[in-house]
Order: sequence, then C-alpha cells, then structure tokens
Amino acid sequence: MSNDNPTPPIIVLAAGSLRNAFGAIIDAFRRDTNILVEADYGPAGLLRERIEQGAYFDLFASANMDHPRNLQEKGIAGPVMRFARNRLCIIAERDLGVTRENLLDVMLDPSVKLGTSTPHADPSGDYALEFFARANALRPGIGDDLAAKALQLVSGPDSPAIPTGISAAGWLISQGKADLFISYSSNGILASHDSDLIVVDLPDALNPTAEYGFTSNPAASQGARVFGEFLLAEISQMILKNHGFIEK
Repeated sequence: MSNDNPTPPIIVLAAGSLRNAFGAIIDAFRRDTNILVEADYGPAGLLRERIEQGAYFDLFASANMDHPRNLQEKGIAGPVMRFARNRLCIIAERDLGVTRENLLDVMLDPSVKLGTSTPHADPSGDYALEFFARANALRPGIGDDLAAKALQLVSGPDSPAIPTGISAAGWLISQGKADLFISYSSNGILASHDSDLIVVDLPDALNPTAEYGFTSNPAASQGARVFGEFLLAEISQMILKNHGFIEK
C-alpha cells in the first residue's frame, strides 16, 4: 500500500521499553504506507498524565492495559487493544553469581542494592511489586522485605535521565546506584551484550506477564487507525518477538 498525498505525521506516545522495537516497526510502516510517525517515549504512567493534561496524541502504546483503559473510561481515548506481552528478568553484576535458584537470597543480602522502576509512574515498577507479592506467597514475608529495600531509581517524575541506546539497568549498575535491577526481558537483550552483566529470567512462579495495550485518540486521523492495525500484523509481531517480547 502506498500514499502519494502528503499526510501529517502520526503522533505516537509509547512506553520507553518499546523504543527499539517501535523504531523498527515505524521504519517498516513508513516503507509500507509512506506515512510518517513521530514517536515520543517515556514511562507509560507519566505519558497518561500528559494526555490527561491535554497533550495531543494519535496513538498511545502502554506497557500495561490499565493506563489506556483509564483514558478510555474518561472518554479521552477509544477501545484498548493488546498488542504484545513481556516478562521480567534480573539484570545484575556478573560477580554476584545470580541464578534462578539463588536470586531471592542474593536480593535479600543487605549489602546488595536492588533497583526497580517507579511504581504507578512506570508499569515496570508495578510489575516488580507483583513479583514481590508472588515471592510472599512462596516464602511468607520475603516479598515485603524486598519491597522495603527496593530503590525506585528510574522513570519517576524526578528521576535522572538515562542515556538512550543503552540498557538503563546496565547504566545504573555501572554508576554504582544498583547491584541488580528488576527489568523487562526485552531490556535484558541490551544488557546481555555487556560482559560485566548477567541476565537471569525470573522463575515462572514468580514472573508476572506484562500486557501491552494501545488506544487511539477519537479525533485521530485515518493513518492512526492504519498504524494500530499494523501493530497487530504479522510483520510487527515478528519485530516485537525479535526484540524479546511475547506475541499478543
């Protein structure tokens, strides 16, 4: 499909964890449709707040379903579609020797700095809290201890900016702000290229599934609808899978 007429770019607000995958998807979309997309990335909770405060968007892609549904309930956005899933992993200094079997004990070590994203502002932080709750069910009290020691290091309103193109967890660890970090499995791909780090998937019993959803502005152009359909198409689903996501 092609479009020979000039079309205003589609304004997409998207969760930061989608940056690399969406870069490839947007390129493929442009090749297929000749429609431009301008994407702005950030913590999904903060993006939702921006939209509520009047920021324009054509399509909002969140790392959870709650934020877009909240906009739908307020009449700011349309129906919500799930387009991808994700899991959590631990990104840690290799010298810590973290494994799936000992990760809870390593995380509990008083000398180990445990980092997470900021709950409510960033779904990654909310999924970390769900992980702690699951740990409580496995070993009563352990999740509460982990939640109490966890450092909310990124994606809050006042959090420091992380250099783009690198693993946020790797950067925080290199700066001495954390020894290990709870992150998305898709982010673990970036960190896996750093020989000083190790990436360990959480055991299934402890690992929540992150569901990614998008919604559109009711006043958005036809191009936004086409881009939403493209996110659900096989080519986009393959790109997401290649970037560590689970297909919808």
